[in-house]
Amino acid sequence: MIELKNIEPIHEKLQRLFKEELGKEVEFLNSFIFFASSTTMKSRMNSNNMGWHTDGSCSFVDGDCYNVWIPIYNDSKSTGLEVVSESENPELYAQFGDPTEVPIIYSKENSEEVFGFFKNSIPEDTDLIVVKVASGLVLPISKKRLKIDRYENPSPGDIVVFKQSELHRGFHDGGIRIQLSLKFRLKNAEINKKTTNQFYKLFETVSPEEKNFNNYQRFLEFIFPQGQLSKHGNLENEAINSLLYLSM
Repeated sequence: MIELKNIEPIHEKLQRLFKEELGKEVEFLNSFIFFASSTTMKSRMNSNNMGWHTDGSCSFVDGDCYNVWIPIYNDSKSTGLEVVSESENPELYAQFGDPTEVPIIYSKENSEEVFGFFKNSIPEDTDLIVVKVASGLVLPISKKRLKIDRYENPSPGDIVVFKQSELHRGFHDGGIRIQLSLKFRLKNAEINKKTTNQFYKLFETVSPEEKNFNNYQRFLEFIFPQGQLSKHGNLENEAINSLLYLSM
């Protein structure tokens, strides 16, 4: 994963798309390039959650955050994205609780011990167990009862937009997919000051600056610094940025 900077021409176009197509005013958060291959996806598919997750950005924003998923290269046999959208699954999200509290998710295939522990309190057809520690939520999910949007074998330049708080995962089999991911928040979003946001209290205590969203984001970047790219990674970063400027 390579973090991108100085991509104003792209995110300005996407901000216009949000406003014109979705009627939402958004501000840019960050972006990165992700290389999906059998190797990079292996650990995700073998993890306890089989790759199902919500994104961390929505944990520090009190308001909707969005992902924009743009493949820019694909030669895979089968690759893409699955999203459990809130609009298509209102009953699930009515039970899902605070969207700013990042859940722990367990899959039946890869978490036999966890499912064994809960076996007497969950339905037999449960595929995923969502746990939210701070709110004490244990939510069993049967995938056959969900409407799951599947975006398979995308062409370069296709765009998928979805909320970061919606359950989603990437899948991949063979070949390579190079994907541009950008993150946005609603323009009027506030800092999440709920007790589930463990970092805000620290920010409030140590930061001498105004307690606004931009300063909070700078604080998070300070306590979670990005690692240095290797020489190879820096060359890829420069090449991809140049390619994006030429193509968009």
